Amino acid sequence: MEDPEKLRDLDLDAFAIELERQEYPDKRITLYDIRDELTNRYADKRVPYHALTDEERFYLLSNETPETFKEGIITLCKVIAIARRKPKGDEPDIQPKRNEENGMWQCPLCLRDNFPELSEIWNTLILQGVVLDKRSGSG
Repeated sequence: MEDPEKLRDLDLDAFAIELERQEYPDKRITLYDIRDELTNRYADKRVPYHALTDEERFYLLSNETPETFKEGIITLCKVIAIARRKPKGDEPDIQPKRNEENGMWQCPLCLRDNFPELSEIWNTLILQGVVLDKRSGSG
């Protein structure tokens, strides 16, 4: 087209109203899209690609949002697997030990040995900041 700017002079709203009067569905958006395509030929109107951050990937895969997944919000989850690795170098071995005589668990850091449930020790280690708490990203 020699002068695509002349397309800007067209009254597309009036034409869309005329089409509706002739019982065509609303074509206003289509008309504006056609004009834009003829005015800016081969223009790519897509948003430029950017790689997802870890946080964006998490929210996309978990179907959560920053409003529904934050500190203080109770969230249901299903634990599929727990991975354990041996400590490296100078990392302390924080594996709790069970006293076979009384059946209680002992915390490897504070050495308190009156935990009836193993989960109580892990909660204590999370609160002390020793174990990374995946819920808050701290640790």
